[in-house]
Amino acid sequence: MHGSSRVYTDQPEVHARSGATFQNVLEDAHHENVKVPDSWPESNGIQFEELQTLFLNHTKAENIREYTHFYASGNHLAGTNKSQPVWTRDLWESMGIKSRIEEYEAYVNYFEESALSLVVDGEITYKASLEEDVLPEDPITGLPNRTPIFFGYGASGNVTARYIYANYGSIKDFEELVDAGVEIKGTIALVRYNKLYRGGKIRNAQNFGCIGVIIYSDPGDDALKEEDGHKPWPQGLARNPSAVQRGSVSFLSKL
Repeated sequence: MHGSSRVYTDQPEVHARSGATFQNVLEDAHHENVKVPDSWPESNGIQFEELQTLFLNHTKAENIREYTHFYASGNHLAGTNKSQPVWTRDLWESMGIKSRIEEYEAYVNYFEESALSLVVDGEITYKASLEEDVLPEDPITGLPNRTPIFFGYGASGNVTARYIYANYGSIKDFEELVDAGVEIKGTIALVRYNKLYRGGKIRNAQNFGCIGVIIYSDPGDDALKEEDGHKPWPQGLARNPSAVQRGSVSFLSKL
């Protein structure tokens, strides 16, 4: 979904200073004599000054709160809930910005089922719920169509194997396991979030012979920690203990 616009490559670069507001950026553009087209963006004739007024009038705390609440209150998994881009298009149109929704065919996987268990001597001793807590104070957590816990572009399969701890799942982490004499091939790697992209962790594990990867959030890596006096969501801004990260694990680079 996008507004109808054009990139003009003959404009001088404008740098936003640290802590600058959108008004600061617009003022900088004016003072540096930035060249703008007669109609900005390409539309039915909206002028740069009109666009400036439009942005300044709508960059308000109450608008940001309203828009953020709308997007966060509904499922926005790729390829679902078309009502959100329709709402956005209509909002932009109401502001005088000619907009349209573009639809693309894309390879996207969706959740069907999952399970994670710890097996000792052939017996299941622990079974993860793979569900986040439904919080009465946060109705969004209880949406019937909330996004399940799964990795986008993760492989489907069913594996049972010995697990190893591989820190952050970097190449160096796996190399240190090899140097320590740890047998990696045919294992499930348990790794922490952070330090590198989750898809890179899985690719590293695959390259070292693992047949599965479990990625978890270590509370010690959180920026806001309960031990530092921050209360967990929804009482505070620290991560709720049941929160689970989601995202793509596609191999985006060779690094």
